[in-house]
Amino acid sequence: MKKNEMQRNPFRKESGFLSRYPVLFLVLLSLVLSLTLEILHRHSVVAGFLFVAKNPLAFSCGTLLVLATLLTSLLIRRQRFVQLLICILWLALGVTEWVVLFFRSLPVSAMDMLLIFSVSSVFQDYLEPWQIVCILAAAVVAIGLLVLAWIRLPKEQRRWRKGFVAICATVALFLAVFGIGRYTGMVSNQFYDLTADYEQYGFCYGFAVSIFDRGIDRPQDYSDETVSDILSQLKDTPVATQSHPNVIFVQLESFVDPAYVKWLTCSENPVPVFTQLKENYPHGFLTVPSTGTGTANTEFEVLTGMSLRYFGAGEFPYQTILRRSTCESANYNLKAFDYRCHAIHNNSATFYGRYSVYSMLGFDTYTSLEYMNDVSYNPIGWAEDHILTQQILDALDEDDRRDFVYAISVQPHGKYPVEPLENWQPTITAKGCENQKEQYQWEYFLDQLQRADQFIGNLVSALEDREELVVLVLFGDHQPNLELEAEDLSSGSLFQTEYVIWNNFDLDIPSKDLYSYQLTAHVQQMLGMSSGELTKLHQDFSEDSQYQHYLETLEYDMLYGDQVSYQGKNPYQQTQLQMGVLPISITSATRMGDMVEVLGTNFTPYSVVLLDGESQKTTFVDSNTLHVQIKAGKTGELTVAQVDRDGVLLSAAGQWRLKD
Repeated sequence: MKKNEMQRNPFRKESGFLSRYPVLFLVLLSLVLSLTLEILHRHSVVAGFLFVAKNPLAFSCGTLLVLATLLTSLLIRRQRFVQLLICILWLALGVTEWVVLFFRSLPVSAMDMLLIFSVSSVFQDYLEPWQIVCILAAAVVAIGLLVLAWIRLPKEQRRWRKGFVAICATVALFLAVFGIGRYTGMVSNQFYDLTADYEQYGFCYGFAVSIFDRGIDRPQDYSDETVSDILSQLKDTPVATQSHPNVIFVQLESFVDPAYVKWLTCSENPVPVFTQLKENYPHGFLTVPSTGTGTANTEFEVLTGMSLRYFGAGEFPYQTILRRSTCESANYNLKAFDYRCHAIHNNSATFYGRYSVYSMLGFDTYTSLEYMNDVSYNPIGWAEDHILTQQILDALDEDDRRDFVYAISVQPHGKYPVEPLENWQPTITAKGCENQKEQYQWEYFLDQLQRADQFIGNLVSALEDREELVVLVLFGDHQPNLELEAEDLSSGSLFQTEYVIWNNFDLDIPSKDLYSYQLTAHVQQMLGMSSGELTKLHQDFSEDSQYQHYLETLEYDMLYGDQVSYQGKNPYQQTQLQMGVLPISITSATRMGDMVEVLGTNFTPYSVVLLDGESQKTTFVDSNTLHVQIKAGKTGELTVAQVDRDGVLLSAAGQWRLKD
């Protein structure tokens, strides 16, 4: 081509393998990418190749999905840039998976993309400063590389026909391989245990399933008649005539009895209070939906009575359906008996989006870390659980109505240190660990477990001193993230924790093993209450052969179907969630030059004074005093806002007119 012809044609016809055989090149690239991602997911080159050998159909499905994304570049002029961009995105996802699996057992799913902003405040609890710097540096390098590629890489003519044919062929081949895989049992689109399913079907395919698998699939026999038939079989449990007690649920972070770990020997029992409670009160195993992580999903099952088995792969309903819809919950059910409902958590209000989701579940108040004073922290930065005792008592004392309190602890949360910590010594010695790092992790965890157990003892003692009737339900949310395998546990399951039901009036509750979505209905039944269709289902049909089918049908109907369960209209109204049980108020504001002393009630270190809606530099002095930097002569309306450490405004209250 002559020089003047090249100037008229901006698309240079390149020679070489990439330009002559673009589809073949992308096939090879997708194979390399897919294998690399499997190696990163498994933290092992050998394990990556073994997966390909053991399940070639699942690997092929994942590779074809990667190929489909790369083939879209043929429809665009900047083909090489788009190919580079797609490769970087896939590799970034693989590296993220590689890093995340050091801190938790649950692999990365599409749901993590929704959760990333609500859990960003805890990144510093998992990552060292230098690691955060490295991540940011890698992001800057990647962006710089993309900018350079945009400038330097040439445009090419769109390969419409070749690209369209290749994409259609890839989709057809994927459907064929997927069909064979479904028939042979080597591939499935029904994910129940994300960790095991990723191992069996591969990271690429598993992540793709997590993108498209959302909500609950419509049951094949779903109809108004089917739902009506189920509802007609549900019976009301006779309501007890005696006064109903206060009901307190405490969901204990990573709380387990280490005696179930076969190879572990402890110098002393770290959970003596919990052990004693099990010996004297109703208890049992509790099968939860996740292991090592997933607190919010155990919480969802306990509060709603819904099983996550029927939701999408790796789905957190707190980030999907509950963002736009209310649903049946323990709160709404207990409101039928004039209960006031409180949530308490010694962690950030934005974690898992609870500060917005809890109104969809019917809570009246939510006391998060930002509304607590005198909080102490463990060696790795999580709030200690003893603070919850007073918070629970404050909720019980809020008014004269009976209360339902759902408290969530956080102290034994990971990541567990693999080396000695300054100013901390283990109180319990662990034996049986494979190496020193594992021993450090276990001894730290046992120490925090012991402190959580002490919190339980203090809470029980405080409740014993009260004259009113109380039922206290204690349960672990999931196994700790300590690389345990099912064979390590005498219980034989990574998805089992324990529960115990303490009460101060000899409540007759049988000891039995439960699923977490059955726990609230079980307690209701023993209290002579039967409010809510799912509650009745759990109480009447838990031993019936149609139980799970009925449960799936009602869950779909309530959240995604025609709501036949509610005569076609959801009866549950979103509550006006009050942040904090104790009201925040301003009683006076006194000028002291360029500083204003604000006096009031229930301030915390997260309190920030706003002047006409704009935040001012605020110093927390004590629960009744704040000092604010405001220039002399400046006037306006003062309010006190609670702001989390990421700058999210949670509430504002206590208006006061600041005069000159």
